[in-house]
Amino acid sequence: MLVPLVATATPQNQPLGLFMNQESVHEDDDDRTTAELLVTLDSDYRKCYQHVIRQLNLADKTSDGQILADTDFEARQLIRTAFAYIEGATFVLKTEATFNAEEKNVELTANSSTSSSKQTLR
Repeated sequence: MLVPLVATATPQNQPLGLFMNQESVHEDDDDRTTAELLVTLDSDYRKCYQHVIRQLNLADKTSDGQILADTDFEARQLIRTAFAYIEGATFVLKTEATFNAEEKNVELTANSSTSSSKQTLR
């Protein structure tokens, strides 16, 4: 079952990145927050990174310092989790920008060159 992600406000309007911690994650709740999304993605990335490093540390080394380890799969997983983390952070930033724009009655557009209040630096 897919559960929709909902943005949540943080105390004193702090950015989500400053408010996130493991205590704020409740696995038994049906609703997930953007903070929980980033905590999960961060955890996934750290697990993959630690696994790659562990595999490299356990691997045999040649006399010239090369590491003999088959870590291709783990390396690809690490890259996938890194990009998922970046995508999740981008999602949170877009969500926050949308909420802030709505609160301040500002219209967000895809093309910044259409802005009527464009300023020129001299």
